[in-house]
Amino acid sequence: LMNWARIIRLCFLAMCLLLVVPTNMKYHSNPVLAMSLVDDNPEDPMGYLFMGLNYMDFQNLEKAKEMMEIGLEKGLSDPRAYFVLGWYYRHDLQKQKEIFVKCANKFPTYDKAFLALTRAFIKEGNLNEAERFARRSLSLNASFHGYHYLIQIKIMQDKQQEAKALLEESIVNLKNEHLSGTLYHLYVAAQKEKLPLDIGF
Repeated sequence: LMNWARIIRLCFLAMCLLLVVPTNMKYHSNPVLAMSLVDDNPEDPMGYLFMGLNYMDFQNLEKAKEMMEIGLEKGLSDPRAYFVLGWYYRHDLQKQKEIFVKCANKFPTYDKAFLALTRAFIKEGNLNEAERFARRSLSLNASFHGYHYLIQIKIMQDKQQEAKALLEESIVNLKNEHLSGTLYHLYVAAQKEKLPLDIGF
């Protein structure tokens, strides 16, 4: 006999997915739904992705890492899994670089992978590689973090005019008065403080 209760439950979950996926995949903020995905189909890697994102929301990095690793073992192909793993290893630059190089190779349009590599190479003092990845990130997404790291690089290279030109360019491209103002204050701070300034990724 068909298990109608299970069928109805699966239909409900499918309906939830249809409602949530178009709104920027926000059902990672629904732990009950994420757990149901894993319980109903433990071989589906997407459930582990959303479980991992939920654990990230609650700052449980160990469990987030565990879920992402299980998902990847089961064939998960989503850059957010690598982002979570990279964040987990944020204090281990070599490990983090390995994760984000793999991510950048698999997902060449995922700007956060290149942004994370920018940060890692700045911290290592390899400004040429950092600049290469910063420009790649900005070519994909004109972001506050991307501009700030590239401006820092130019200041550390003692190329003040290029740094100022990037600040002016960012005002045009960010199209956000608050972000532009914050970037200006960070630009001024970067002139006075010991670099690099770590603002995450």
